Amino acid sequence: MRVRTAAVHALGHVRSAAATEALVETLREPFEPNLFPALVDAGARTNDLRIVEPALAGLKRLRVPVVRLQVINGICRLLGEKNHLYRIATANKLQRAALRAAMIARIRRLLRTADLHECEAYPELMATVSEATAALAADRDEDFAEHCRHLAGLIRSVDDVPEISERAAYAIETYLEDAPSNLLSSEGVVFLIVCLTSLARHLPRARRP
Repeated sequence: MRVRTAAVHALGHVRSAAATEALVETLREPFEPNLFPALVDAGARTNDLRIVEPALAGLKRLRVPVVRLQVINGICRLLGEKNHLYRIATANKLQRAALRAAMIARIRRLLRTADLHECEAYPELMATVSEATAALAADRDEDFAEHCRHLAGLIRSVDDVPEISERAAYAIETYLEDAPSNLLSSEGVVFLIVCLTSLARHLPRARRP
């Protein structure tokens, strides 16, 4: 297993289409829990969004929090968010609350300035963001998760959404299908915020008059 893990890590540092294809195909093979985190970590270095789907599928089969966090970090990196997850997860309680509040405020700004104003779902989208912000501030994590799920569905219903935003929305919906309830307040809320950040940050910006 050590040899296979080392080979997987090496593939993650090879910048070639063949190496990326090898990682994608290996992730689609029968699940190996001891190898899986290394596969996702290596795949995250390729920035290939095809890896998001098998990474989320494998995450559902993991129950050890530290291993799950490693895989989730890889997914966040694939979505273009390299630093937020561990930054929030390792902060103390006060710092974590401040970081969460700052990030959700940024998400609201990004969605407000996105080129979505002509979209039929835009008013509902912004109302849901406000509801999610209130739920987060009140530590109503289950409500926050449901608002995130609704936001993801609204974004996926919009035409011509950038692929990375669509993948971030998919990650939210898929994660919440089987999220361990005992990890929602720690792992889950952080992951949802990071996914929302990716979703909102990669939307096209509205043109200023």
